[in-house]
Parts: sequence; structure tokens; C-alpha cells
Amino acid sequence: MDLVISLATQIGALFIMIGVGYVLIKTDICTISESKLLSQIVLYVSAPCAIINSFQIDLTEEKLKGFLLSIGAAILVHIIYYILAKILTKKCHFNAIESMSIMYPNCGNLILPLVSIVLGNEMVFYCSGYMIVQTILLWTHCKFIISEDTHFDLKKILLNINMIAIAAGIIMFFLQIKLPTMFQSAVSGMGSLMGPLSMFVVGMLLAGMNMKEVFTDVRAYVVCFLRLVVFPAIILLDNMK
Repeated sequence: MDLVISLATQIGALFIMIGVGYVLIKTDICTISESKLLSQIVLYVSAPCAIINSFQIDLTEEKLKGFLLSIGAAILVHIIYYILAKILTKKCHFNAIESMSIMYPNCGNLILPLVSIVLGNEMVFYCSGYMIVQTILLWTHCKFIISEDTHFDLKKILLNINMIAIAAGIIMFFLQIKLPTMFQSAVSGMGSLMGPLSMFVVGMLLAGMNMKEVFTDVRAYVVCFLRLVVFPAIILLDNMK
């Protein structure tokens, strides 16, 4: 129950940050174009720092097993999602974007801040296992479905900034390389910016949208309900058996 209350509180805090981003645009303090700069800071600075910082922990058998379990669980989850999405795409006539949206929920900029705030930065360590699997699938299966481009670009996968951060984190984790105090403090501080900056970007982008179109798109509600409620519920129920 305490976890539920903590989660609800932090989600509420994130919505307040989204509101701040929205107000920044509506009051002309910032412009929509400036949201791109914030987004790039999150993508290329804050997120990698948060990931690397999460690997600055002691190597134990329990943590190693947990990390490998997160990778295995991610593979299983995506297999289940693939089957469900394929069935629903046929029945509901989803287009490629809608189908991929329910199959590949965001496990990066929106989830990492929430995990870090509610469960602690150490849990980002286990999220990285999920990100490895999803990043590979996004640049292969998802890219093929949306663009119909069968070209396999290994460089896009290996040089993805999050994959580089995870690889660096894994090396430091296994070799037990600890960052000097000054660098550790800097990395931790930049990583902690990920949550607020991500929410500001979301709010700023919402301010530039036609909200009437957003809230009257019935298919968007269906996709969101499947992605945020139905699919996760199926995974939870399966784990409870």
C-alpha cells in the first residue's frame, strides 16, 4: 500500500512538471523549438548519466542474476506483446504506428525517471536489461514494420546512446570500476535532471498541439488503454499464477 501511495504521489509530481512545461509555452517564456534542446539534453546527457550511475554498485551474485533475469523477462514480455498485438491488429485494423505503439511502450525517458524516483536509482540497473532488448527490437522489427525497410543497420543499434551507456555501465560493473567522487557527483546530478526535463518537454509539446484533436481521437484512447492497462495487466496476471 505504501508503494502505491508513493507511486501515485510521484506520478502527481510528474504531472505538475508537465503543467510547468505547458505554462512555459503558453506564457511565451519559452518556445516550442526550445523543447528540442531540452529533449537532446535528456537523451544525450541525463539518461546516459542515470544509466551509468545505476551500475555504480557492488557486484554480487544476486544483482547479476537479477540483471540476467530482467533481460530474459524482457524477451518473454516482447514475445507476448508481439502475439497480442498481431491478433489485435487484425481484429481492430490498426495501422503500423498504432500496432507498434501498443507493442513497444516507452521504457526510456518517461519510465526511467519514475523508476528512479519511486524505487531508487539501483532499479534503473534492472531497467537497463529491458532497454537492451527493446532497443534491438526497435531498430529491427519496429523499423521494418513502420518504414518497410529491410536494411539491418547494426551501427544504429550499437551506437545508440543508451546502448553505449549500458555497455559502459556493464564494463564498470563487472570490473568494479568506481568513478572518482567528483565525477560520481557530476554524473549523479546530471542523471537526476532526467525526470524534470523530460516532463517539461512533454508539457511544452502538448502546448503546441491541438488539444481538441488529441482528446477527440477515439482510436488514441483504444491504443492507450491497450498499451497502458490491458497489456501490463496480462503480464501481471501471468506472473501471479
